[in-house]
Amino acid sequence: TDIVAVHNRFGEKMTVDIEIFTQQGILFDQIKTETSSSGFATLPIRWNPGLKNHRLSAGIYHYRVQLIATDGSMAVKTGQLIYTR
Repeated sequence: TDIVAVHNRFGEKMTVDIEIFTQQGILFDQIKTETSSSGFATLPIRWNPGLKNHRLSAGIYHYRVQLIATDGSMAVKTGQLIYTR
């Protein structure tokens, strides 16, 4: 699964912190990486829970994406994702 975050910092390099939570609010997985931007969106960030031997059941998960620009400014977006097999 590729994750792309849309932002308002054209072409900037930034730190991306993605957290995936279960329905019960337990942190399931986390990705922290630095990435460049393609215009007003990050380059795709690959999320593959199987690489960490996580057993992912079909269902609804919550996510939080935090973008941190080089000048220290930050934006946070939360939402839900549906995982199907």
